[in-house]
Amino acid sequence: MISDQITLGSSSAYLLKSDGTSNLVGSSPGTARTPRLKPNQIWDIEGLELLIEGDDLTPLLHLPDVLDNPLMEIKIQKEVFPALFTNPFNSRIHNVAGFDDFERGESTNCFVTEVNKIPTLVSRNSERCAWQSVIYKLPTAVNFYAASWELATSRLVHEDQFEYSIKLFIWHDHNTDRAADETIELANKTDADDARNYRFSPNEQPIDCHAFQLVFSATVKVDSTFYQSHRMEFTAEQAATMSGGTIGIPLLRSIRLLEQVESDQRLYSLNEMIQQAGFYQMFDSQGANFKRLLLTLDLSAVLVGREDDADSGSADYEYLELAVSSDQFSRVQAKLQVNERLRIPLDDIG
Repeated sequence: MISDQITLGSSSAYLLKSDGTSNLVGSSPGTARTPRLKPNQIWDIEGLELLIEGDDLTPLLHLPDVLDNPLMEIKIQKEVFPALFTNPFNSRIHNVAGFDDFERGESTNCFVTEVNKIPTLVSRNSERCAWQSVIYKLPTAVNFYAASWELATSRLVHEDQFEYSIKLFIWHDHNTDRAADETIELANKTDADDARNYRFSPNEQPIDCHAFQLVFSATVKVDSTFYQSHRMEFTAEQAATMSGGTIGIPLLRSIRLLEQVESDQRLYSLNEMIQQAGFYQMFDSQGANFKRLLLTLDLSAVLVGREDDADSGSADYEYLELAVSSDQFSRVQAKLQVNERLRIPLDDIG
């Protein structure tokens, strides 16, 4: 079944505060968020129409001398990685994966090969295996706020067949010829069916990180047979395996560290908004001053309702939020340009 795409009308497209009013000025910041979408409900957002009013908006055209609070900020939360909801616009991903990263590290009872065309660490028929990355030295200090990783569990490997641990080592300078300044356990003897992400608490968040290293270790609890059905190239220290021979089970595909960065959706002046707008119009009252601004921000986002939404009180869902901080506005109204699609799974068809 195909459901036609529709453009949402005004009653659904306006962003409203928690009290149901459309004027986002008031409490600082005044915030409005899209509703929690139902499973298989999809919103394709194409723009944001804004009406801004104030006694005199002219001074707000210029960037202020002190960038303490933005005039407005657009926040978009997405499920960036499985079960990890965050704002992709204020995140930079450091992805440790692929042949280059895996082969440069040190492996014990495991090696890297392609599994379903993805470079993957594979065990060597040993109960214990481990991999240690090289030490990555960053050009500038960064602040990590979360981590995520991808395992190779699928129909080839059941999640109960191994448990694993992941450690992150942090240095606060480029002198890595010494013990790490911080050691954080991202996972500790974790089953493969548990959560595959980690959010740092405020008191352990790695800040001012100049270098880092990752260590992955696994214990294979149940023997498995993983067959190699294509030609492989081995390094000198690896024993060749005949086609169809057992080489262990797939384990790890990637580890990602998420760095907090400033979003380009933090808008400190009306000029920044106009530069991002596909349309704008100023309404003058007298002279060079103006009191009203209409503009449409070019904005692209896709919000998808969760399949499993049992915890309605959780903030883990996809949304767009607008926060208005300036007290120099008398009125701010926001309307989304959004199309709605419905996806009906085959299982729901009688």
